[in-house]
Amino acid sequence: MESPWAASSSEREPNADRLQLNVRGLENEHGANHCFLNVVIQAFWNLRSFRRRLLDAEADDHSHARDSGCCYCALKSLFQEQLGSRPFPCGFRKPRPPEAEALCKRSRWQETGGPHQRAKLVVGPTEYAVSTNSTDTLPPDCLREALSGVYDERRFKLGDMEDATETIETILGILHASNLTEAENLGASPISHHIVEQAGDVGCHPLCLAHEVFGLEYVDVLRCTFCGANGEPSVSSSYLYTAYVSELLQSPQPKNLHEMLKELCQQSLPTRKCLECNSRKTVVSERWLTRSPCTFILSLVWPSSTPGKDAIWVVLSMIQPQLRMDQIFHTETSASSKTDGVYSFHGMICYCGMHYVALFWCPGRRRWVFLDDTCVQEKEDWTSATRFLMSGHYLPTLIFYESSEEAALAESLEELKRQVNGLEEQSSCAAM
Repeated sequence: MESPWAASSSEREPNADRLQLNVRGLENEHGANHCFLNVVIQAFWNLRSFRRRLLDAEADDHSHARDSGCCYCALKSLFQEQLGSRPFPCGFRKPRPPEAEALCKRSRWQETGGPHQRAKLVVGPTEYAVSTNSTDTLPPDCLREALSGVYDERRFKLGDMEDATETIETILGILHASNLTEAENLGASPISHHIVEQAGDVGCHPLCLAHEVFGLEYVDVLRCTFCGANGEPSVSSSYLYTAYVSELLQSPQPKNLHEMLKELCQQSLPTRKCLECNSRKTVVSERWLTRSPCTFILSLVWPSSTPGKDAIWVVLSMIQPQLRMDQIFHTETSASSKTDGVYSFHGMICYCGMHYVALFWCPGRRRWVFLDDTCVQEKEDWTSATRFLMSGHYLPTLIFYESSEEAALAESLEELKRQVNGLEEQSSCAAM
């Protein structure tokens, strides 16, 4: 089975595409509670738009603390290990506490042994996972230590459980802060949670890794449909786009994700009165997309951690193989930079009973890969994948749509459409 841990190297053997590739999961020793972090790492890796950019980045394109671990370096080191390359040198690291040392089985990298060789990516439509011949799993301890260091061990401490959605936002915020230069008076200081919070208010030009891949920006404008007056625009910027499942479930008729998101973006406000003409029931809220990401992340907020299967089914059946930004937001030509506004469904992170798992589309094999810490399973199609999720009562919390420019071969996209559209044709969860 093709590994979900993948990215091509130009130094592979000529027939490497035909090799049987091994699967490497991520460790979660008893009591470590790494599952929330493991699914985030798996998501980053399986998103080609992020994986390629991180692996191809220069070693000096960010700043990090000299007396503690660096999240940027730790994440890149994990990615390099999937390629069989020497881990990315992180500079200086704090001594590992005994309990963390016992859990972490990965060998520390050495400063000797020649210069670090950065993997050169083959940019091609078939690029996907390539693992080494090793069948062992990889521990995420290095990244977890770095995260804990940013928060002075008040968060992300070994053994503590965290929220995967908050974790992905935190890591992206740290990557943004790490890429800011000393010109913003941030890069000269060790990365701490205070620096990360300050960096959130500072723009990056050119865009940093986090904003280039996941940065979403939109403007909300109130408009009177009677007199045409516009209210003061409100600008929002985020890595995730949040939707509340309770609102998605309110519709009496089944709707797809396009329709539901559009309704949430473009709303009538019957209780508002136009300040210009005093008309009632004529004010609408319009959301204009001003910056498109390479990967669109939809964050689903559930009203309960134990909803019924019917609710899970409704959400899963809403998922479409592709989304168009111009069918959700108001857009202008300039807002669709780098993409034509079409995004393909690529995977999700799910939650059940204090545990996280991930499910991602494997373009090479045209199948779904279920990732549960060290366990990696292939699902034959989308119907069998959703049946598995429903039987385990897994709630989708993060859904990933990647720009079609970043996606795989056309044949893979066609198969993805066929599978996901096939689920839409089933009328209820009873069919599962």
